[in-house]
Amino acid sequence: GGEVASFGLPITKYGDDLAEAGRTHILYAILEEKRLFKSIAITGIEKVDGEDAYVLEKTPEKGLPIKEYLSTSRFLLLKTVAKGATTTYHDYRNVGGLKIPFRTLTNVPGAGNIVTTVQKVKIDDELPESLFAPPATTTP
Repeated sequence: GGEVASFGLPITKYGDDLAEAGRTHILYAILEEKRLFKSIAITGIEKVDGEDAYVLEKTPEKGLPIKEYLSTSRFLLLKTVAKGATTTYHDYRNVGGLKIPFRTLTNVPGAGNIVTTVQKVKIDDELPESLFAPPATTTP
């Protein structure tokens, strides 16, 4: 098994749940999709906020499939549906040659809506080494 800790109590995960946790915690998963999914297929075109979008169904070896909706004209991710939660991506801006969504809306059944607003993105910013140092320990 494996353990996931967040703002709540740690949760031990096994089987499909553990496989899913491993997939969803990869920083830039798009570079790993061939390894993470046994199949990825375009299953149709649907509207997302009035815009035509390709529907991609990604099926992993273990765990539940994921649906992603990519704009047919801008090729940007518009929506993701995974484990019952739906996330939509808005306000894309160009930052250092990358298109970044500055606002996301996530609906988690039973938990409500989560709105994430990004104020600033820096690419290749200089970070002091001290940020990566272990915290100082105090002895009683």
